[in-house]
Amino acid sequence: PVFVGGGGATAAGWTAVGGLGFWGTGAVVGAGALAIAVMSSEPKNCPSDVPDFDFDNPEQNPVGSDGVEWPWKGKPPQGGAHGGYKNPNGPHSLHPDLGHGAPIGPHWDFNDRKGPGWRIYPDGSTVPKGK
Repeated sequence: PVFVGGGGATAAGWTAVGGLGFWGTGAVVGAGALAIAVMSSEPKNCPSDVPDFDFDNPEQNPVGSDGVEWPWKGKPPQGGAHGGYKNPNGPHSLHPDLGHGAPIGPHWDFNDRKGPGWRIYPDGSTVPKGK
């Protein structure tokens, strides 16, 4: 499985360099990490509090940086098309959209209630929704 997240012992995470926020995956190491991060950089307003989650298993609850599981809110089945995982300690939510067709493709939607939200792809890259 591919694990993505905002911190802890995960295969992906956020860092800040020169006032910009970058998302990096565990598959990128050494000097190449900065080069790849710069090429896929977004302004600092990228979400920094994405929970740890298994990209390939939408039935598994995400876990926030505080160690608390995010419960499923919506219609069954858990991880299905009609609902999402809600941060019990904040406004954030995460929704799997693994069946999304081209050109967008499979992704998870991360929403922080500050705008249209973000798409998180299997490689850990993020794109603001609407772009």
